[in-house]
Parts: sequence; C-alpha cells; structure tokens
Amino acid sequence: MMRWGPIRYPGAIFRGPQDTASIHLTFDDGPSPEATTFVLDTLKQFDAKATFFLIGKNVQQHPDLMARICAEGHLLGGHSMHHENGWNTPTPEYVHSARQSLELLKESRFFRPPYGRIKKKQHQLLAAEGIQTVFWDVLSYDYDAQMSPEQCLEHTRKKTRPGSIVVFHDSQKAFPRLRRILPQLLVHWTDMGWECRTL
Repeated sequence: MMRWGPIRYPGAIFRGPQDTASIHLTFDDGPSPEATTFVLDTLKQFDAKATFFLIGKNVQQHPDLMARICAEGHLLGGHSMHHENGWNTPTPEYVHSARQSLELLKESRFFRPPYGRIKKKQHQLLAAEGIQTVFWDVLSYDYDAQMSPEQCLEHTRKKTRPGSIVVFHDSQKAFPRLRRILPQLLVHWTDMGWECRTL
C-alpha cells in the first residue's frame, strides 16, 4: 500500500501484527451467489476465517449469503452502497454511502474504500464516527483480466508475509482467477504454518 498512507489516513489499518504466524484474507465486492458460495466452501475446507467487505446493493439482493458469512464465523465490513470511487464522489455523498453499507451489516465498524480511493476529509469524517478504514498490503489482482491465474498466484505467494492483509474479490468478474488461485494459496499458507484470521 502507499508509503504515505498512515500519515494521510491516521488510524487506518494497513496490515496486521507481524509477530504472529497469521495472515488476514479479505474479500471485496460481494456477496455474489457463485463466487461467495465458492469462497465460503473453500474456506471451510481449510478451517480459515476471513473478512468480507460487502457492497450494500449486493447485500440487499443476497441477504442469505450475508447471513451465511456471519454464521460461519467470518467478519463483515462495508464497501459502500454502489462501489463509489471516493476521489470522484462528493464527500457528503460518499460518507452517506459508507454509512448506509455499514447499517446493513451486523455491528461492523470496518470500512474498505473501493479501489482504495478515499479523500482525507472522507476518512476523517468516518473516523470521527468510530469507523475504521481498512486498506491492505497485498493485492491478488484476481480482478485483472490481463493477469493469468498463474501470475496472480505467484505474485500473491511472493508478497504475503505474516500480518499481511490480502485482497481478493468474490465477484463474477474475478471468479475465473479466484477459483484457480484460492485453493492453491490456502494449501501453501497451511504448509507455511500460517493461520488465516479475521481482522
């Protein structure tokens, strides 16, 4: 993530503790019937926990999937109502969307800005309400159709360290790559002795 991030966004999370053998898997843009179901089934096989940053309109369409995420011990976070880009969205409108997405969830105070793009003022207003902005230090690039599954796999393996916050996407767009790389990465991280935990 951006080197200037912690200075520009005080209080935001960029990675977890590095002194423990654990990493933090996160899934953005769901819930989506095919992709989210696959992710939940796969995580269950490895007894892995994750944090899901959900788009409000998708929660409204698939409340059953949100309920399953919670029932299986995963954590929820907001991801705006319609995947708004904070840099291009007026601050009052963006903050309202973030709040709305969180109101649909069960007592979550975590918010991930779509694209990682949030203005300093937007972050400040959310932080003043006790909402914590969550970024990452490893992108899987599963959303990028120009990347092959093998490239996504190698990049994510190489970059992940204890404490890493790794971004995947449980969306239809990312699914062709996600379905190939997630099981292999979970085998790799299990072999490394790393536990996948919620934030």
